[in-house]
Amino acid sequence: MRGYVAGLRAQGVAALYSLNRERSRYNREIASVHALLAEHYALERIDLLPYEYGELPGEPVPQSWRNSVKDAVRRWRGRHLHQERDPYRHVVGRARR
Repeated sequence: MRGYVAGLRAQGVAALYSLNRERSRYNREIASVHALLAEHYALERIDLLPYEYGELPGEPVPQSWRNSVKDAVRRWRGRHLHQERDPYRHVVGRARR
């Protein structure tokens, strides 16, 4: 990722947008996504919504009892996992001079 970000800057990309977690549980080689971006871009976090990405509120969709139970377990597990990981962040970066 470091090479990709450096390549963007070398090609004159003046701004970028990122929706990432600070550290992905799937890629342990990257300690901090935002630190890598900050090597070439001045970052600003943007809070777009008052809730986490993927947790949009709304009317529940009618479903079978079995699917309701499955969804409740997923929501419970998601809340539990959410405490162990960083949330997604909307970030805008402007090229450093």
